Amino acid sequence: MKHKIKTTLSRLFSNNWLITLTATLIGVFVALYMNKIVSSKKLENQKTIATKNILSEIKQNQESLEKNIKNQEVLLGTIQFIKTHMDSENRVISSVDSMNIFRKKYPKTFTVQDSVKLENGKYHYTGEMDMNFGVSYINLTNVAWETLKNSGLSSSYDFNCLMFLEKMNKVTMDILVKDKEFLELLGNYQENENYYDKVILKASQLIEYEKGLLNGYKSSPEQLKKCT
Repeated sequence: MKHKIKTTLSRLFSNNWLITLTATLIGVFVALYMNKIVSSKKLENQKTIATKNILSEIKQNQESLEKNIKNQEVLLGTIQFIKTHMDSENRVISSVDSMNIFRKKYPKTFTVQDSVKLENGKYHYTGEMDMNFGVSYINLTNVAWETLKNSGLSSSYDFNCLMFLEKMNKVTMDILVKDKEFLELLGNYQENENYYDKVILKASQLIEYEKGLLNGYKSSPEQLKKCT
């Protein structure tokens, strides 16, 4: 009986169809395994490219934001100085100390041509005020982030990382709106005291928001390390 079973098994394993079937199955499993490796490798490459694009865009936004903040701070400081030291006749009235502090902090903004001493140690300064602060619409983009979301790759990223990027994007969009409102206010000059108050408030709020986003940009490289 044992001999018969052994003979049957021997014939079975010696059949070509079984050898072919076994080879085919092995080939299929190997192909599936290799396909999985290739797909995984392709996904990692795509994630690497997407992450690099996001970091590059953030870097460009950061540089644009730093430039705008610097220009806006000069504008804000100048308007605060004008509001405090300009009288109803549009004369710049200031102490020597206040004028020196202003000119040291914002050089080339006000070129003094002459000064006349008044009462209480103050002077009437005449000169040229450079009001060209280089303030313009902020050039912030979110193309890389929107592309990532629409590509389906976002499902392979860490959830906390996606939350961070989405928050950054929301703040970026909010700042673009606030920046537009601020520039519209600047363009609608009104000769009244409240105008300067409005400009100072808007500029202060915008700079505060921008500095918050700037801190987020600076922490992005470290945050994105946790994405994958």
